[in-house]
Amino acid sequence: MAIGTLLAEEPPVAPAHRAGNMVTLSDFGAEDLGYLTLPQSAPKGGIVLVHDRYGLDDVIKSRVDALAAMGYLTLAVDLYNGRVIKPGSEASLGEIRPESSVRIIRAGARLLKTSPKLKVPQVGVIGYGVNGSVCLVAGAAETDERLLDAIVLMEGPLAPDEAVLKRLRCPVVVVASDRRNAEVEMFRLAMDERGRDCRVKLVPAMPGFLDAGAPGYSGRLSRQLLETVTADYLDAVFSRPATSPDVFDRIGDSLDKGVETVRDALK
Repeated sequence: MAIGTLLAEEPPVAPAHRAGNMVTLSDFGAEDLGYLTLPQSAPKGGIVLVHDRYGLDDVIKSRVDALAAMGYLTLAVDLYNGRVIKPGSEASLGEIRPESSVRIIRAGARLLKTSPKLKVPQVGVIGYGVNGSVCLVAGAAETDERLLDAIVLMEGPLAPDEAVLKRLRCPVVVVASDRRNAEVEMFRLAMDERGRDCRVKLVPAMPGFLDAGAPGYSGRLSRQLLETVTADYLDAVFSRPATSPDVFDRIGDSLDKGVETVRDALK
């Protein structure tokens, strides 16, 4: 696909043309719904997508469909029980409840890993914006039941407490505005001090560039990161479960290449 086509500003796909369907998580640990899209061939792995502050809206469903088109079995969970607001609205859906949100995220991962009709061996979680930080809490909730194999935080807050970092086991990648360099570096150092795997990529864009209602939002950059950067990271982790330096070197190379492509395309 040509970069010009990939970066074109396209309106959200109309609901009637969605590739996926709403499913229930009731058999997997939560009385909630999610939006699931299946890839056309054997999946590379599974992805649980966590929406930003606007709820499980058409923007998030479009991202699910895009990830499925790339070969991932993808499920967007709903942390607001069906409520959505228009991006940019001054209304608020309120703060999520961490305990129930973790249960929903883990139920989504359990569906992807254990459902007889789906069942992928590895699952990553991608969290957007203000709700992304709960993905770290979900990763820290691992017990003998290993549900999450990677965490991707897309331009969200980075202030987990010590207990979360201490229990975290899966690798983390942070994609954030380069204007947040100090905050991101503090998080990376905190992860490093505790021996946790963390890869950071600062993007030359305004804070909020992945928030569909923020002044600095870029739909083009959002899609480019989703389709080239995030996928390359998950491919590297999923293709070799045992984390090692050369895996993260490959991840770094992919991230650098992806963002440079975006930077050139947006000139």
